[in-house]
Amino acid sequence: MVAPLPYIAGTSSTLSRLLARYLPPLPDGVVAAWLSKNITKGAWVIDPFGASPRLVIEAAQAGYRVLVAVNNPVARFLLEISASRPSQNDLRAALAELASVHRGEERIEPYIRSLYQTSCAACGQPIMADAFLWERGADAPYARIYHCLHCGDEGEHPVNESDKQLAAQFAASGLHRARALERVALPNDPDRIHVEEALSHYLPRAVYVLFTLINRLDGLGVSTVHRQHLQALLLHACDMGDTLWATPTPRSRPRQLATPPRFRENNIWLALEQGIEVCGEETTPINVPLVNWPEEPPIEGGICLFEGRLKELAGSLEKHRIEAIITAIPRHNQAFWTLSALWAGWLWGREAVGPFKMVLHRRGYDWAWHTIALYTALQHLAPTLKSSTPFFGLLSEAEPGFLTASLTAADAAGFSLDGLALREDHTQAQILWKQNILKGGTYTGPSADQIVIRSIQDYLTDRGEPASYLTTLAAGLQALAEHRIHWMAMNPEVQSAEIEETSEGEQESESGEQPVLARPHHLYTTTNATIRKALTNRSVFINFHTPERTGAADAIEKVHTQEPESGLYWLYEAGSVNLSLADRVEIALVQYLTRHTNCAYNDLQESLFESFPGLFTPDDDLLQACLESYGELGLDNNTSWQLRDQDQPVQRRQDLIDVREMLAKIGERLGLRVRERQTDTQQVRTAVGWLDAFDRPLYWFYPVASAVLSDVLLKGEQVGGEKVIVLPGSRANLVMYKLKRDPRLAECCKPPMGWHFLKFRHLRWQLENPLLTRDSLAESLELDPLTYSTPQLRLL
Repeated sequence: MVAPLPYIAGTSSTLSRLLARYLPPLPDGVVAAWLSKNITKGAWVIDPFGASPRLVIEAAQAGYRVLVAVNNPVARFLLEISASRPSQNDLRAALAELASVHRGEERIEPYIRSLYQTSCAACGQPIMADAFLWERGADAPYARIYHCLHCGDEGEHPVNESDKQLAAQFAASGLHRARALERVALPNDPDRIHVEEALSHYLPRAVYVLFTLINRLDGLGVSTVHRQHLQALLLHACDMGDTLWATPTPRSRPRQLATPPRFRENNIWLALEQGIEVCGEETTPINVPLVNWPEEPPIEGGICLFEGRLKELAGSLEKHRIEAIITAIPRHNQAFWTLSALWAGWLWGREAVGPFKMVLHRRGYDWAWHTIALYTALQHLAPTLKSSTPFFGLLSEAEPGFLTASLTAADAAGFSLDGLALREDHTQAQILWKQNILKGGTYTGPSADQIVIRSIQDYLTDRGEPASYLTTLAAGLQALAEHRIHWMAMNPEVQSAEIEETSEGEQESESGEQPVLARPHHLYTTTNATIRKALTNRSVFINFHTPERTGAADAIEKVHTQEPESGLYWLYEAGSVNLSLADRVEIALVQYLTRHTNCAYNDLQESLFESFPGLFTPDDDLLQACLESYGELGLDNNTSWQLRDQDQPVQRRQDLIDVREMLAKIGERLGLRVRERQTDTQQVRTAVGWLDAFDRPLYWFYPVASAVLSDVLLKGEQVGGEKVIVLPGSRANLVMYKLKRDPRLAECCKPPMGWHFLKFRHLRWQLENPLLTRDSLAESLELDPLTYSTPQLRLL
């Protein structure tokens, strides 16, 4: 049975990092927190992919010996520079050495700066441009960006004729371009054409500047440490110098090597200067012990770096007692992999590229290919580990294909799923597997179709509200992994009748490995089709498609969408389900605030994540809306929260008594008969009715102190008359958030027959309103409607 895994929140990092746009955007502290709870300090752990230097450094600093296999030479350098992250002063000193090198009679720094010279549109003074803007395929830039130190003029301005002439001085061919090609592949190398294609994503000026600097570095007599520092700055400049920087909005995380229609040509020298902050520490430098395989780092914590493919390392792991796998699951990135081959050759020569040059052959990747790549790596690792070795994997930018590929590959390779937590609003998933290579046997369980349908039904029933495609997909994938469907499909002696074997030839993995039959590709395709088939079965599930509209009670239609990944999914026949997840989170948050005065937000969040683990992890908007409704900053007015005085349970109980009395007084004043009755919901124990002279209900009022309304709204008591929820004004935004979140609730509040809302304060005003009559009653009750604004709270 897969146990619910509490999500570990970690903390957001504000530290700039080299090549950050290509690395997994992970929160800090997650791996250290998991290791401290599960693995003894000093133990060996392995990262089979080395996709995140931060993760490795964090584990080593937490007191673990981390063995990392890295095949990408740029990723290897990132790990090395992260382990010995220099101070910014050291980087400034290194750059000063490069800046002082001469090109003829002139220092290199002013010469490079002059290649970006322009003139201020306001004062006419010569200045250096921060960047030039281009249209793809154009012969000259169309605009420049600068900040004039003479008059203060700044921003984007059209280029002048001098700017165009300066750009035209740099030829698309020439010695610098030839040098850029030969550093990666010689003229007779069959990969030369692929290198030329990759190089086409650099403008001639960028190639000229980069190789002017690289050539000077090659001949510069500096220490090994300073050379490494300059290589880090140049690597940042190589990244800033390509044409993948879209304008006006930069493409933050490019995955395909494709120049956008309009792009930014960054100033390379400014990129070097900016790299000081990106690559360095402001104060004390980081120094984590790092050795190369087979040396061992100190038992107090450190890194052992294996330069090569995991397949080459797996056979040597027997003598090391690996206690856990920790890793950021890599995702395919054609842009990063291709540019890495280019940059490695530029900075360290052709030999440094080595077998990794094979990535130049591929123009595109898909999730089926990715399943094979992950399976190829993990199948070599699983047999070398002791049974039940934990495998803690992090998926950043979690999306359906990535999640499907990762869970499918791990199961097929011999790792059983032990827990899955998903934080959808952060696109983060945390997955726990255990090494579990099953013995032979015959599978006689339910079909894959049955497993998926039943698991999603159970998930939605437990959730108590509609869910997105990603979370319902995760529920189905989790169930398939629990039954080890993919493992059995990959082993001839254990076959599932629902997943056929296939042999589609051999496929390459990221690292160039080839001895993997294409069955993982088939498993991915079959799994994806099975879950989509289940979710589009309209006798079991319905899809709420939410149009782009405004207002809480706008119509939200149940439609047969063409694309299963859109909309929210719910049960065609819901039957008895739990109270909605949003309502349960609200209850738990209020209970926590009631028990803890001046509590830290992180402590509150951790408690809620423990209470709602796995696929029920609350999102930020829900937590913010609840805190905004009930909480206020604590005594320090900065980092802690407490329950408002007016929301203390004793006060709210008195408020409900007062509301019922006010309703009775207003009804009697209007000449209506007032009745109270007990409801069949826990959230509203007593309803107050206004009836006419013939005992026909005109209004039923349901006083509540909370926004826990799903049970009230969905039961839809058939009592006649208008139904009105009476609630504190501080609940208005939270209620509106829930109506936007849950299309079932929004439908219940759709005019003209839907539920109405009345705030306590408006009820008090009506009690004092001498002009209120039965004729004006309906209009008067709607004068203070609920409104919604996105929660904007400082949570830390």
